[in-house]
Amino acid sequence: MSVFAHDFVTNSPIHVHATFDSDRSRHVPKSAAQALLPESLFRDVSQTLDLSESRTYNSALDILQAYKLTGHFPTELEIVLRGLGGLDKITYEIRPKSPLSDLRQVAFHPNDNVHADRFHEIMHAVEGRIGFDATPSWWARLFR
Repeated sequence: MSVFAHDFVTNSPIHVHATFDSDRSRHVPKSAAQALLPESLFRDVSQTLDLSESRTYNSALDILQAYKLTGHFPTELEIVLRGLGGLDKITYEIRPKSPLSDLRQVAFHPNDNVHADRFHEIMHAVEGRIGFDATPSWWARLFR
């Protein structure tokens, strides 16, 4: 079945061909404009998480079963992401740290071959494992 639609951006008609299979479900392919552009332009899936440096350090120690690490946050984050199985599925950008804080903001972006649902699963696992807890520690509450 052929259908004509109108693309308001280019002000031109679009020819869309829909097919029906044995289950009578409708399959509509991408329009000509969508077929020429990469899918990453249509999905801007990224997420910025507040991560804890100390929880990242402890998780990296647990994963490597080590006694001591260097305290280099990017290396420890890479170890945790590899341990969660998400290092090859995402890219990340570490934002500058504020002084005297355990908080690190990291912006995560999925790679081109990763579905949005899988990306959100990875983000949920990362946040659960090394996410920043805003509750002040017991010694910080003493000075209030």
